[in-house]
Amino acid sequence: HWLGGRSEDWLRTNIVSVVSGIGALSVITAVLFRANRWSVAALVAVALTLMRIYPNEEGHIDTVRSFFGVHKIQVTADGRYHVLLHGTTIHGAELMRNADGSPVTGRPEPITYYHDSGGIGQAITAVRERKGAPLRVAVIGVGSGTLACAAEPGEDWKFFEIDQTMVDAARDPRYFSYLQNCAPDFKPVIADARLTFAKEPDGLYDLIIVDAYSSDAIPIHLATEEAMKIYKDKLAPQGAVVMHVSNRHLELSSVIVGIADANDLRSWVFSEDSGRDDEYIFSTSVVVSARQEADIGKLASSEQWAETEADEKQWVWTDDYSNIIGALYRRLRDGEQ
Repeated sequence: HWLGGRSEDWLRTNIVSVVSGIGALSVITAVLFRANRWSVAALVAVALTLMRIYPNEEGHIDTVRSFFGVHKIQVTADGRYHVLLHGTTIHGAELMRNADGSPVTGRPEPITYYHDSGGIGQAITAVRERKGAPLRVAVIGVGSGTLACAAEPGEDWKFFEIDQTMVDAARDPRYFSYLQNCAPDFKPVIADARLTFAKEPDGLYDLIIVDAYSSDAIPIHLATEEAMKIYKDKLAPQGAVVMHVSNRHLELSSVIVGIADANDLRSWVFSEDSGRDDEYIFSTSVVVSARQEADIGKLASSEQWAETEADEKQWVWTDDYSNIIGALYRRLRDGEQ
């Protein structure tokens, strides 16, 4: 700690900018002095690595490590939000303090990707209204526990999560209060979701939400034709599968449409910017797949949802084939949506 006081605080807060600036200056210097291309490439690689190692900490609370990776829980600079990150990807957040600094009380409002006006929130509401009765829901992926607060009284929501440390973090009231307030008796199934979910009774769920694709590294075995067959088998006769595919690096909507089509399911795609990132209410990319249009209720007639057919030129992902390079290319070509 050779820097003191405000200087050290400033460096901690602006470390990404500092590292980025050093990296950019190094590359410019190398180019001006005509360094060979391998030297330039090496400098770029070092700069990118440092940016990943030293993300903007803001108010760091804790680091949670497990076999499946390193997660950080941070407090925003204004102290209002607790944020769950895996690498540089946000996996959930909660508003903890009001604008005047007072603690938020009562049932937490789902934010980040799970707000009411986003794709996941709209899908839950539409299927609930279509059924006209309490839902039976399966959720693959816990994150900060946000979706527990999307459940209504009388509904049966079951969560599947591979990483026990994620569940422990979501349960810890120092970090988040979703589970404490909305599911105090929370008992998720801890194991590989595909293996455990395959053991669930067929025809059981009105809604299956798969929320496992936003990480830098995705679990491909949850996004294959064979995986979708399992989801379809577990759906009630008018059930729907909701796949959250927001990802900065990979275009996955077409992948999900393809594996759904291979299982004789129709798909509707939602991709819209909320314009409210400063409130931790994010844009989402979501695919809903169902047997019939009527199964998804009002989503079928919404201008925000587009029924999308599988691309015949794009191979369907299976347990034996996937194409990450293609997904990367489509994201670079089309931009982040």
